[in-house]
Amino acid sequence: MQKVFFSSKIVIIMSPESKEKYLKELDLEIIRSEESLASSEEARNRSDSPMTSRYDTMREIYAQESNVKRDLLDAAKAFKIFIKDTTPNSEISEGAEFDAELWDADEKIKGAIFAPFSIKLPGVQVITSKSPLGEAVKGLSAGRVFTYRVGEKTMAGIINDVK
Repeated sequence: MQKVFFSSKIVIIMSPESKEKYLKELDLEIIRSEESLASSEEARNRSDSPMTSRYDTMREIYAQESNVKRDLLDAAKAFKIFIKDTTPNSEISEGAEFDAELWDADEKIKGAIFAPFSIKLPGVQVITSKSPLGEAVKGLSAGRVFTYRVGEKTMAGIINDVK
């Protein structure tokens, strides 16, 4: 377990502007996912035709594709609910949006969302508490230094902002 430092500085997580931005992005992603799923479902239904060659194989491929797209759509909808339900707090917790510098990786994280589950969405960086970085920053506020391990290497950084 890495040692982390806490601060009493109070900051508000997920500003109304950020929440609005992410909800709009998620609405667009849900629409794209629904359209993509409908396209796969239509292709699967067309493959039902007895005139279609390789009926079983194509139907199975389209069914698998539809299942994957349905899972992605469900994840986007769940993440939208998660973002809508975020509430103000004084530290990085579920729903927090934060900026950090990872000194050893010479990398800056801008606008990452601390979430209970991972999801891949365009323009959204999610850090979960299950990752080494997530474990290290959970509970921290702006200005706090943290360490985390990647393999055998100990890395360090600082939280620049929590909103």
